[in-house]
Amino acid sequence: MSDEWFHRFQYPNGTLKNKFDIQNHDQLQKLEYEESAQNALALLQIRPDIKDISSLENIHKVLFGEIYSWAGEYREYDLHKGTTTFLEPNFFEMAAYAINESLKKLYHVNNVKIREYADLTDKLNNLHPFREGNGRSARLFLQIFAANNGDYLNYSRNDSEMIKALSNANIDKIASMLQLSKFGSPEKAFDEIIINRMNELQNANEAKYDDPNIGSK
Repeated sequence: MSDEWFHRFQYPNGTLKNKFDIQNHDQLQKLEYEESAQNALALLQIRPDIKDISSLENIHKVLFGEIYSWAGEYREYDLHKGTTTFLEPNFFEMAAYAINESLKKLYHVNNVKIREYADLTDKLNNLHPFREGNGRSARLFLQIFAANNGDYLNYSRNDSEMIKALSNANIDKIASMLQLSKFGSPEKAFDEIIINRMNELQNANEAKYDDPNIGSK
């Protein structure tokens, strides 16, 4: 990212610029986790129906809109993390089309296989359209999409292994780190997501954010 984009999005110490003007990284990370987790629960209560990739922008805005002014906006610049280079913005339209084609084939289908969800996870990770919060937005997007099919899609909390699998676009490895439960109805699947996310939030609060995985992107 160029100096121009760095100064647009970050304070001199590297902390992301935010609506609260919090410049302490750990303090911002705690707020970001808590707000995004609570906002995810509020969205799940609505039980939205996801048909295409456009819902990803809304999910990102719901999760992070209270903290970042750019929430829900696709990036206009190249993005690199470590040795991983994500999709260039001029290819977003093509990637979105491919994702939509996959979603169309699996929409309200009751026999979706775990590898098909893993493939979508990989496609969304490669897209990586936002400055931050891509992982949480993509996971919630796919959990909701799966719930529409009566499925509960659970992601491994071993973030380092999942990141490695995603970096290598290893669909089989990604699939091995997902858990798929067939509930047969969207209502039951949504209930399961809500219960598990409420438990995660409660456990995180009790641990006082000591878990290093909590702030994962």
